[in-house]
Amino acid sequence: MKVFFIRHGESVNNLTKRYSGQCDTPLTDKGREQAKAIRPILADIDFDVVYSSDLSRARETCSLALPNAEPIITKKIREIALGEYESRPYFNEADDSEEVQNYLKNRAVFNFSPFGGENAEDVKIRITEFLKELEGKPYKNVAAFCHAGFMSIVLSKILGADIDRFSVLCPNCSISVLDYDGEKWRLACWNYGARLGESSE
Repeated sequence: MKVFFIRHGESVNNLTKRYSGQCDTPLTDKGREQAKAIRPILADIDFDVVYSSDLSRARETCSLALPNAEPIITKKIREIALGEYESRPYFNEADDSEEVQNYLKNRAVFNFSPFGGENAEDVKIRITEFLKELEGKPYKNVAAFCHAGFMSIVLSKILGADIDRFSVLCPNCSISVLDYDGEKWRLACWNYGARLGESSE
């Protein structure tokens, strides 16, 4: 089984440099064009089932990239919750104020629980539930429209690596693939189809 994790197209918060998390920021016109641009790649794949995060930026990306799909909408693959920082402007990382440094320290390990959000372990529980659900199915190809933070934590789980030990590029509408052989999940591809010259925010 192959699971194609697809990040949503550019959102309004991506464009205006605001933290998103689980707030429901829509796609920009550019984000819609990005979603349409990966349509030819996905059209060549016979998907047994399509999933989408319930957040509108993922759902709209799905509808544009796979226009004939009837996705299963699930909260299990939504973005990590950022709590009080959702929709706030990006911090200047050179700012040495206590608030900024505290946020950046926690962001490095995907721990937003001090701010009323989730941490990486919370998201790994959702990821585990989602993958376990798939393991019992006779699927060959699965599409899952999701988010950058979520995908970074997927990678951390599959590689068994501490998320603060590496920095991950995950551009809008990039496609990453996990392969399941009946016993183990493996990373088959990261960022296929991504425009790596563009911003990954």
